[in-house]
Amino acid sequence: MTIRPQASEFLYAEPIAGFPARYEGILAAFLVSRGKPSRDVDQALADDPESVFGHCLRAAIIVRGDDAAARSRLLESVTAIETICEGRDDHARRHASAARAWLDGDYALAVERYGAIVVDFPLDILALVVAHALDFRLGLRRMLRDRIAQVLPEWHAALPGYASVLAMYAFGLEENGQYRRAEKMARRALEVDPRHPGAIHVIAHAMEMQSRGREGLEFLASTESASRDTSFSVHLS
Repeated sequence: MTIRPQASEFLYAEPIAGFPARYEGILAAFLVSRGKPSRDVDQALADDPESVFGHCLRAAIIVRGDDAAARSRLLESVTAIETICEGRDDHARRHASAARAWLDGDYALAVERYGAIVVDFPLDILALVVAHALDFRLGLRRMLRDRIAQVLPEWHAALPGYASVLAMYAFGLEENGQYRRAEKMARRALEVDPRHPGAIHVIAHAMEMQSRGREGLEFLASTESASRDTSFSVHLS
C-alpha cells in the first residue's frame, strides 16, 4: 500500500492530525541548533523507515548544515520520499526534488525549489529554514530578509516555531544593515523564547555594528547559558 501524506503534515506550525510525535522534539532542536538532531533523526528513521516527515526533516538538516559527509543518508531519504509518494506535485516530493538539486551541486536550483515550496506553503518551517540558510550561503542578502518578510504575516505567537521565524527575519535585517529593526525583531523572538540562540546572535551583531561593545559584552555574559551547547556557542564566546 502506498502511503500518501497530506500536505498539512509538513506544516509544522499548524495542528497536525497524525503528526509523528517523536519528531517534534528533534524538529524543535533543529530550529534552535541545539542538541544532535542529525543523530536523533537517524535513530528515529531506523525505527520507522517509511516516515515521510522524518525523511524530509533529515534532508532539511543535511542541506541546511551543508553536510557533505551525509550525502549517502540524504540520497537514502530522497529515494525513500520518491518511492513512497507517487505524485510529482506531492508536497514531500518537492522537498525531495529540492534536496536532490543540492546533491547534484546545484545550490541555486535547490534554493529556488525550497523557495517555491515556501511561496505555496508559507507555514512550511522546513522549507523556510533551508531556503534561508541557502540564501545566506549564496550571498543572497536581500532574499535573506525579504523571503522571511513575505511569509511573516502568516505567522503568529501561538504557532510553534514562531520565535525562529522572527529570529531569521531579524538576521536578514541585520545582514542588510538595518540594525535597530533587527535588534527589535530579535528581542521579540526572545519574548517568545528567551533562550533562542539565533536571536541572541542577531542582537550581539547589531550591538557590535553600532559600536556598543561594552553593552554587547554584558549582553553576551547574561545570555551565555542559553547559547551553550548550540552551533552558536563558539561563535558567541
